[in-house]
Amino acid sequence: MKIKHYILILLAIVATPIIVNFILYSNNPISNWLPTVGLPSEWIGFWGNVAGNILGGLIVLIVLHYTLKENVVLRETQIKTIKYTQQQTWLDNLRQQLIGNYNMLDMQSLSIALYKLQQGEYGEAQISLLSLNRNVEFQANSSSLYFLNDNLFRAEQEYIDSLKRIMTEYGCLVNDSIFFTSILPYLSTKPNMPVMTNEDIVKLAKSSYNAVIESSMHDTETQNYYSENSILPIIMTLDFRDTEFLSKFNELFLEHYQKFSIVHARKYELIRCTENVLRYEEHRINQILE
Repeated sequence: MKIKHYILILLAIVATPIIVNFILYSNNPISNWLPTVGLPSEWIGFWGNVAGNILGGLIVLIVLHYTLKENVVLRETQIKTIKYTQQQTWLDNLRQQLIGNYNMLDMQSLSIALYKLQQGEYGEAQISLLSLNRNVEFQANSSSLYFLNDNLFRAEQEYIDSLKRIMTEYGCLVNDSIFFTSILPYLSTKPNMPVMTNEDIVKLAKSSYNAVIESSMHDTETQNYYSENSILPIIMTLDFRDTEFLSKFNELFLEHYQKFSIVHARKYELIRCTENVLRYEEHRINQILE
């Protein structure tokens, strides 16, 4: 019942005794059909009791109405507060996950590993690169669990796309670097070192590439990137009988280093997307209490 209904009832209660009083103290034009029974004072007392009872009930009804309304508002506030608290906990976990994604792209460690690789410290470079590769695989699996909704908002989708892109490029660079740590020690001029033939290099490139493709069997985007940007498919096409094979191999090794700057620049894109998605999620969660 709306407030205007209460006002109408109150007006009716106030107006009724006045109308009755007017009828009782005037000549009854319909006395033959509807005679007045009782004294005016009795009727005034009767309508006073009726008005008092109705008015008291109306007050109780109004109080009950506003009490129920306040209970509904309180219940909605409690539900919003619970939802807000849950979403804040989720946001804290998301923030830690995004920080982990960012820290996973350890450009400094990768730069040092590539420098050691270039300086001929193949064993130390390989240990560092294998550690980076494990971090990439672990972080890639865990980061996909935070946005399971099919209807992603723009900031969320941009972040996922950016993270996927840089992790693929970063992972490809690390994986190709690990391949070189497996080859270059056998191409050195140090005495008493086993020799790896050109054919062995091509075979190792094929097996390494096939392992990557098989591990990303359900990820055509990653497969396409490796087929177009990895060093391995290019080495696979080299003719191991060519006298210029090692010269071409070394050119590919030098070309490999140029990709570091590309991946490093991509990290700034991830920073921007991370800031955007956190701002969006904070704004969305704060709207719960509005």
